[in-house]
Order: sequence, then structure tokens, then C-alpha cells
Amino acid sequence: MGWAENSEIDIWKYFIQNEMLYDSNPQLVARFIEEAPFSKFFLEVDKDSPGRIGVWFGWQIVKSYINNNDAPLQEIMVTDNEEIFKHSKYKPKKS
Repeated sequence: MGWAENSEIDIWKYFIQNEMLYDSNPQLVARFIEEAPFSKFFLEVDKDSPGRIGVWFGWQIVKSYINNNDAPLQEIMVTDNEEIFKHSKYKPKKS
């Protein structure tokens, strides 16, 4: 968790620069969502990164949505993921 929190802005930049946010390539699931000893950026940081970093990032976006919208959990559970992203106002924390 500490690595993810400290690297949040760099991870976000990596996802944006590599146009991964709306990419449906199944290999990205294996790299960033599935169980693994580490996430696969194919960079030197891989050995330090936790597995499932995409899940952690998704949670950061959902938390931002919760903090910026007055919506009950039942409503959030049926809200389209793109809608959550747009209205989350998510910005990674600067280190």
C-alpha cells in the first residue's frame, strides 16, 4: 500500500501516457488486475510494485466519487463505471 500511495502520480501518468484507461486489451487485466506477486509495468519498478495495482487504483477513483457526490451505496453499485470516473473528479495525490 505504501508503494502505491507514494507512486500514485507516477502510476497515473503511466496509465495516461500509455492510453490504458479505456483499453480493453485482456493482457492489461493480467498485468494490473489479476493476482500476481507484482504488477507488470515492464519497468525497473516492477519488483517493488504490488500485484493488482489496477484494483487499488479503481478504489481510489470510487473513493473520490464518494467524496464528491452525495450518492448512497445502492446507487453507486448500479452506476455505470464511466459515469463514476467522469464524476469522481479523481486527481492523484502529489508526493
